[in-house]
Amino acid sequence: MDCMLGHRPAVQRECPGTDVEMVTDGGEVGFVSRMIEDSLIIGKNIVWYTSMLGKQKNLLILKNKLESRGVPTVQTSILTQGRTMRWAIAWSFYTLENAPEMLDKSKKRKRKKGASCESRSFSLEVISSSIILYYYYL
Repeated sequence: MDCMLGHRPAVQRECPGTDVEMVTDGGEVGFVSRMIEDSLIIGKNIVWYTSMLGKQKNLLILKNKLESRGVPTVQTSILTQGRTMRWAIAWSFYTLENAPEMLDKSKKRKRKKGASCESRSFSLEVISSSIILYYYYL
């Protein structure tokens, strides 16, 4: 109700995460580098790998790392909200040439109308400290 009257709630400038949740060895580059190494193992089992970065200088470092490791598709984007800027990086082991093959496979995976979700199960596998795989079984 206060918002309707022109009053704004107090801005929370403090990060609610603990140090264990917010800090990792190697910082942002180290974390995403571990994701990259994991993605090299997982490969085409995942269509897009993505991460949001807080520092623009890390974008070029990570893009070069992906290209040097032979990842065929790397995309970047700038995300802005007011005065805040973040950078997104996404990579895939699919290329534009084999994208139709990938799209055909994803169409086959769609749930049939009226199918029950109860017949599905999930399991977890820890690959490394930076990624957990969710396996989806029909």
